Amino acid sequence: YLDTPKFDVFHRTGFCGRRKYRLRRYGSEPTVWLELKKKRKGRVRKRRVSVSEPDLVRLLTQPSVPDWEGEWFRKRLDRQCLTPVCQVTYQRFVRIGTGTDGPIRLTIDGTLRATPATDWHIPSNSLPGESLINGQRIIELKFCETLPTLFRGLIQDHELQLTSFSKYRTSVEACVPMTRLASIAVPGAVDA
Repeated sequence: YLDTPKFDVFHRTGFCGRRKYRLRRYGSEPTVWLELKKKRKGRVRKRRVSVSEPDLVRLLTQPSVPDWEGEWFRKRLDRQCLTPVCQVTYQRFVRIGTGTDGPIRLTIDGTLRATPATDWHIPSNSLPGESLINGQRIIELKFCETLPTLFRGLIQDHELQLTSFSKYRTSVEACVPMTRLASIAVPGAVDA
């Protein structure tokens, strides 16, 4: 995950307020995805582009390549001074299908682990250490418009409770010293 020097993504301030920037790899595949994830009025949207791992550092840290399809991501890095903050790994179980209400996707994530990031390296294996969610699982039900009947039944049968959870914020809290996060002036905060 990436953030500004003032942790604007973490603090949800400025232009970064409801946006997250990340580099993602699935398992040990050689492709890395550059992603912008934004949330507005409860709806999540993603914009992403792939890059081969050998080209990653060159394309993100060297002079601009105007005809590269990921230039939009590169420009955001430069404009907002985004740099790697933490590496996050987790195990994911996925099911994708089509219901009467359209496409649906269920993900169950477990064994969330994080470590500070100091460079553009993307781990291909699980990070060491204890899970940050202590044996719990993160279930995400993804659908287009209306909660599908299948998901409604799943929620009722298993008495699932809706809650918000941020892998990024949880990971930053675990691997970035709180003194570093607290020393950043937050709008509206009063320093004593």
